[in-house]
Amino acid sequence: MAAVVVGGLAIANNNNADGDAGESTTPSPTTPEPTTPEPTTPEPTTPEPTTPEPTTPEPTTPEPTTPAVTVTPLTVGESVNGAVAAGETWLGRFDIATESTVVVSVHGEEDDDLSLSLSHTASSFQLSNDDRPEAIGGLDNHALDPALAARLIPGTYDVAIDVLSSGGGDAAFYVSVSAATDATSDVTLEGPSVEGEGWNAHFVSYYLTEGSWTFETVSETGDVVMGIVGMDDLTSYYSDDHAGQGSGSTTDAYISEWFPEGWVVVRVSEYERGAYSTVLRVVPS
Repeated sequence: MAAVVVGGLAIANNNNADGDAGESTTPSPTTPEPTTPEPTTPEPTTPEPTTPEPTTPEPTTPEPTTPAVTVTPLTVGESVNGAVAAGETWLGRFDIATESTVVVSVHGEEDDDLSLSLSHTASSFQLSNDDRPEAIGGLDNHALDPALAARLIPGTYDVAIDVLSSGGGDAAFYVSVSAATDATSDVTLEGPSVEGEGWNAHFVSYYLTEGSWTFETVSETGDVVMGIVGMDDLTSYYSDDHAGQGSGSTTDAYISEWFPEGWVVVRVSEYERGAYSTVLRVVPS
């Protein structure tokens, strides 16, 4: 151990010969206080103006529009007045609930030529006619009036009327839908006198086996006329006065013809819309 003289005092140095130091102290770690940074407001920036690229709109094709079609309700057993212009179609619609023989008849003006078509809305069934069979017309029909007779299943049916030629302006008409009475034997028919448009006609339908059949009227009153139309081949027969054939008077109607198997419709009316009472007889011949 060495001694150091300081101001006449000897102070011993405790350092040992090996150089070991005396005890030392380690300072305690300190945790810095948290600091909250001062909020900074960003400097406002002005965006550079941009010019949008010009765009060409895609061409669009307008959806086709279908003009509204007016459908006139029809009722079996009634008539409806109508009119149709050249190039247009008049449309009517009726329903039947049971299988029936139906006659559709159009009555137009003398100078107009009309056409008629009948179609089932739920199938491909369609019939058309230009000039009516005489068998299902009347005195107020002319040769250019159309008419149809058909055996129809239950459903909804459209009646379309077009103008083939016209005397000028809209073609006026009335259309009637009639259901025939199904029969298997003689039928008594009576009709009142009718004034103006319309007819006191009866329609009766028969299902015939193939062969010859005789149809005749035996009347108490009236000058009765009769027509027959076949449903399958659309054959048509007409009789006014039977000229001595049959058991009725000379003003009764008489038709005896060969028919294929199938339905026929018989139209009976009075020659000039007068009252009548008659018995329709149908027998094999």
